[in-house]
Amino acid sequence: MKFIVAVDCEGVACAVGSPGASLNESRDLKFAQLQATREADACAKGLFDAGAEEVIVWDNHGGSLNLHYDLLDERCDIALGVGFAHRFPGLDSSFAGVAFIGYHAMDNAEDAVMCHTFSSGSYQYMKINGVEVGEMAIDGAVAGSHDVPVVFVASDDKGTAEARTFFQNIETVTTKNALGWNAAISKHPQRAVAEIRAGAKAAAERLDEFAPFRFIEPLSDAESLRLDADGNIKSIGQEVSDINKVEGQFIGLMKFAGKGVATLATILDALYRGDFQFPAPFHQMYMTDLLQGMINSGTKIRPLWINGRWMEIDSVKDLNIAEACIPAEMDISRNELKIVRDQDNGG
Repeated sequence: MKFIVAVDCEGVACAVGSPGASLNESRDLKFAQLQATREADACAKGLFDAGAEEVIVWDNHGGSLNLHYDLLDERCDIALGVGFAHRFPGLDSSFAGVAFIGYHAMDNAEDAVMCHTFSSGSYQYMKINGVEVGEMAIDGAVAGSHDVPVVFVASDDKGTAEARTFFQNIETVTTKNALGWNAAISKHPQRAVAEIRAGAKAAAERLDEFAPFRFIEPLSDAESLRLDADGNIKSIGQEVSDINKVEGQFIGLMKFAGKGVATLATILDALYRGDFQFPAPFHQMYMTDLLQGMINSGTKIRPLWINGRWMEIDSVKDLNIAEACIPAEMDISRNELKIVRDQDNGG
């Protein structure tokens, strides 16, 4: 088994920084660097205890020259300095997992110690697919792109809570309970070290419970909707590899005039008899397949554009978002959503 231990400094035990300053400008930087070394060493030892054959400790704070390297377990390899081609130097799909030591909560996390996302001076927040994320989620997704899961996180209580929202079944150790940007009730440094060693060992002994973390690729759920020069739909429902091929989204509502209904009935009958060649077999067709087949046969289909004020609801989470987005004065829509929720709950 091979692991990478990524080491930051703000989340270690007994480090809270100085008011109005980053950790690098704070009075306890040297202690934080020493404690990050202890916690990284404990994590590596825990992984070795579980049978790890290789552990790379990646010095990942600031300029990446923070740790007391001679105090790390001599079985470790060490990644340090700047100028790597990508994050997680040396990582590939042969690794069993990555661990985060000394990581912190994302910027704007309430009462978290020295929370930020890469740089508070440069970024107020970061969002991916509309979800606010911090360094843990971003680094976890980088590891996930190599099919490597995050298996262990040590941070303050706000950081470990954040880790649990992104990483399934994650093993965590809380080093301190955050009370604000520069305040916490911390575990004794040596107690945190002991818990980290035990936690890392426990994580490495249940690797089958972890899965690589990835953000959903927007194009994986995208379908083409393209128009011809006359404004008629020429392509609908096909998978795309380029967002520029998506000029709109089909919301599942259609209107057929009398002539259109007759055309639809004729095509369905021919399709059922096997006289029509469509993009998909009859028993596997989606509505978009039917529409594309009609287009291919020469039927003109025009879009009716709806800008906003609609949402696809496939889950309770989607329903919660929809309820939050509907203005309070739209009582009818809210009541309709309440009926959907009641039915979902068996009412």
